[in-house]
Amino acid sequence: SFQQVFSYMKKIAAVFYSAAEQPRVLLYLENSPEGACADLACLAFGILDSPIDRHFDRDTIAYIVKRLGINIVVTDSEARLHRLIEVQKQTGIPLKIFVTDPLNRDLRSSDLYLGEACSQLSTSEADDILAKQPERDPHTVNTVMFTSGSTGEPKGLAFTNYNLVTKRFARAAALPDVGRDEVLFCYLPLFHTFGRYLEMLGMIFWGGTYVFAGNTSRETFLKRLSEVQPTGLIGIPLRWQQILDSCLEQLETTSSPDVEQGVFRSVVGERLRWGLSAAGYLAPKTFRFFHRNHVALCCGFGMTEATGGITMTPPHEYRDNSVGIPLPGMVTRLTDSGELEIGGPYMAR
Repeated sequence: SFQQVFSYMKKIAAVFYSAAEQPRVLLYLENSPEGACADLACLAFGILDSPIDRHFDRDTIAYIVKRLGINIVVTDSEARLHRLIEVQKQTGIPLKIFVTDPLNRDLRSSDLYLGEACSQLSTSEADDILAKQPERDPHTVNTVMFTSGSTGEPKGLAFTNYNLVTKRFARAAALPDVGRDEVLFCYLPLFHTFGRYLEMLGMIFWGGTYVFAGNTSRETFLKRLSEVQPTGLIGIPLRWQQILDSCLEQLETTSSPDVEQGVFRSVVGERLRWGLSAAGYLAPKTFRFFHRNHVALCCGFGMTEATGGITMTPPHEYRDNSVGIPLPGMVTRLTDSGELEIGGPYMAR
């Protein structure tokens, strides 16, 4: 529940403040409730953190650790723990490493299970530790997200809590029918701007339910989709195409609209009513298929630099081959050479 998560967040933040005078946290792990709570603990209690791609190599992680002055790392698997130990040796930086997976038996004496460290603190002790921390200016950098590094060293994009909160209100204004009792089936990684900001923080903003996908293979994705029965879905074009293909495999060319609707709902569940496709091209006929089956699938364009979305086709106002209009608060203009320039309260530094 939200209450349980908040209580756990406070203990995690208190553990981090106890581990380092000025904690700066790296999150290097698969999607998990523990990882999400660690991220939220940092965002809520003024601890700079950075969730990074779990596929980053040793040199890239070492670069980020030195660049951000990281002193605490949260990880999960034995392989990632070994890579962090290599980073420690390479940089000479003494990292306090917390592990979320209780089955990981490769810990050294200086490493801790995060859950065990939190269990040693009472709620009142955690509250006392947090009460001693100074209030943070909402315009102070609180988190850094890194690009993939496909063109050299990865770029670190710095965000303030002001960026994150203004984006939540802007996205809510752009999706006026989305609200409480939402259920999102989430497979995007939490080091991805849509996975972290739109899905995770969005569900907190809307008071909804966030369901971790786990295995993201096509078969598991489709099986879990019908089990979870989400009300909304954020996806790359491939996922929407997989849903369409699964439906077409079960349909004849002469199938009636009622038969199509029945097959469609057997694949996505009875509750799906809205979605967003971004990060690539999706054919207009695919959008039209979802609209015909009463799912307001929007098309969007975004970048990590803008905490995700920049433009989106408004729900029920889709236009073929369009990425829509600027989200509320986003200022856009075209230069004489055709470049798109953007600005607004939720732009990264």
